[in-house]
Amino acid sequence: MASAFRIIELDAQGKETGVRFDWDSVTQTSPRGAWEYALKLRTSREDYTGAGDKGLSPVTEQILGPVLEPFTLEGVWKNRWAGDGFADATRQAFEALIMRGNRVSIAIDNLKFDGLITDLVITYRRTWEIGYRFTVSPHTFNTARDAAPLRPRQLENPSDTYAEAARFVAAIQAAQAAMPRTQLSGALYTDAAAQIAAINVSLAAVEAVVADRVLTVSDSGNGLDRLAQSFVALRDAAALLPPLFAASSSSTAIAYQATLAELRYETWKRTLAFYARSLMNLCHEAAEEYRIRVDGAFQALYWPRYGESLYGIALRFYGTTERWRDIFHVNALTTFVLDGTQVLYIPT
Repeated sequence: MASAFRIIELDAQGKETGVRFDWDSVTQTSPRGAWEYALKLRTSREDYTGAGDKGLSPVTEQILGPVLEPFTLEGVWKNRWAGDGFADATRQAFEALIMRGNRVSIAIDNLKFDGLITDLVITYRRTWEIGYRFTVSPHTFNTARDAAPLRPRQLENPSDTYAEAARFVAAIQAAQAAMPRTQLSGALYTDAAAQIAAINVSLAAVEAVVADRVLTVSDSGNGLDRLAQSFVALRDAAALLPPLFAASSSSTAIAYQATLAELRYETWKRTLAFYARSLMNLCHEAAEEYRIRVDGAFQALYWPRYGESLYGIALRFYGTTERWRDIFHVNALTTFVLDGTQVLYIPT
């Protein structure tokens, strides 16, 4: 049985356009000689002068992944073996393929490449005997066409958002310290103090999520937005503080009547309400910002530290460093130097 050499044109989505070339050894149209292709391991290497003197490795080299080098195929189209009109018709159709510049799938036996044909050289002897030589720039090897990379939406730095929330909570605590305790009637002081303590607990929960740096994790295919939920809890805790004083006034909440005392109380109440509402607004906006739904293709939304490596991230989520390439590809990263501002999708 003759080995079939096949070239199939692909559209922008990787689907077959219907244009294809099937050449074989019987008609002597397959490329002549052996296929020769080169697989190269691409790395990023840095040398640290003098590091060896301090007992450190003088070289770090990160594997960026394998790449395929361009290769050339050549052969002859002859009417004698393939039939009348074959050679010139094939030349015209093949030239049209090259000029369109679409990706192609090239296969023979168990070898398959997807990529581009970057140049074509025609040796025109007669209309019935035409030589060809073309270069293939391979993109993938024995795999399905690459899926389009997913780019995570750039989010506000979670630590900055947390720090701003912490400043509002600190302002609320300062207002609590200035609370005119002797001038408050009933359980108003103890209720306010308890609610402020609840706000501190919610803030600590936000801090724990930010420190863990896993902002979102999947839950049965539906996104469980940990950071968003923690900000919602902090917002709800802050929302319970202003109503405590909404119905109170200096005439009902102050044990004795004095103009100066009334002024101090009203000023303090408005200050506390301002910071509480500011915290509520911040938390609401933060919850909307971080409410990222992760579908079944991803297990987490991760915010790496400055200088953290893809190796370490892969080890954390998969227990192996081998899957760093999946993280690199799905986030369409262009650098391996993480500066702490990226938010990464972690594939399942």
